[in-house]
Amino acid sequence: MATETEVCNIALGKIGGAGDQESGTGLIASINGSDRISARCKALFPRVRRRVIGDLAKERAPFNETLKYADLGAENADPPKIGGWTFAFNLPADLIFAMRQIDEEFVTSPLSITQRPTEYRFSEIVDGTTKILLTNDLTNEAGDSAFIQYSFDQTNVGVWSEDLIDAVATLLGAELVPTVGAVDERRQEILAEYTTVNIPKAKASNRSVGNNFAHQNTSYKGGRNESLPTV
Repeated sequence: MATETEVCNIALGKIGGAGDQESGTGLIASINGSDRISARCKALFPRVRRRVIGDLAKERAPFNETLKYADLGAENADPPKIGGWTFAFNLPADLIFAMRQIDEEFVTSPLSITQRPTEYRFSEIVDGTTKILLTNDLTNEAGDSAFIQYSFDQTNVGVWSEDLIDAVATLLGAELVPTVGAVDERRQEILAEYTTVNIPKAKASNRSVGNNFAHQNTSYKGGRNESLPTV
């Protein structure tokens, strides 16, 4: 299992090392170390992690390890001005991006592998410090709340896929360039690697192992309603 320190060292390796650390290896011993580069790694890590998770979620190709479902519970007791929307619900504190609102029944008892979940129209707003989902539909099993799938801030590095590790390390490496004294040209090269290599690779990989219940089996009926003949 990966650790935050290991991800930071991968990031530093993309630049060429951490400079003259005490060990002389160009690596940091711990993200919790007292040296300047370790401290900078620790400060940048959460922001970079959230950025990478959000980038893939907004591409509709989220990392599987950053997905979960939530019943949003009771309707917001003090909704903001919500225009034409009927219901308002507080979103989870760890939410980065709301992927879709669906029926809770789809998650708990899908009828078949060819079933596509019904998705509902919703909107998000920020009301003060709280993210709120606006919807006209109640979709949990009790019919009194909204049920969503969302991408969350997965802080457990130990469950990260290799694609997520590499994407975070690449973007973190770009952000660490000024700290280790590398030239800005190197930062631009690493950012280009993130956008042209990491993101496309992760999108292709994540979509290939996405929600199988949303996949459709290929039909060879050519538009006919009757069953295909058997041999």
